[in-house]
Amino acid sequence: MIKCTNFKKFENGFLQGFADIEAELEGFPILLKRCKVFKKEDNFWVNMPDHEYTNKEGVKAYAKDVKFISFEDNKEFSALTKKAVLDYIKENPSDKDAFENLPDDIFN
Repeated sequence: MIKCTNFKKFENGFLQGFADIEAELEGFPILLKRCKVFKKEDNFWVNMPDHEYTNKEGVKAYAKDVKFISFEDNKEFSALTKKAVLDYIKENPSDKDAFENLPDDIFN
């Protein structure tokens, strides 16, 4: 099971905030802290935790702290994580304004 246990609103460009995601890995519960939640037009997505660094050219970049080996596994986990965030927001209406421009039916 994948569950969003916390959401902190933080708007900066497409970034809408940070979600804590609880999951299970081969029977071991894990907590993914500070997954980034993004919104662009009528779509939103959740990225795994990452960290900022400066690349060889001196430009700010980001590296994922958790990465799936399989693209298909990543896609499935992303869909489940997105649903978990929506479920959390439905249960905590004060956080719904972070997604005010999404179609209403996305919360059904």
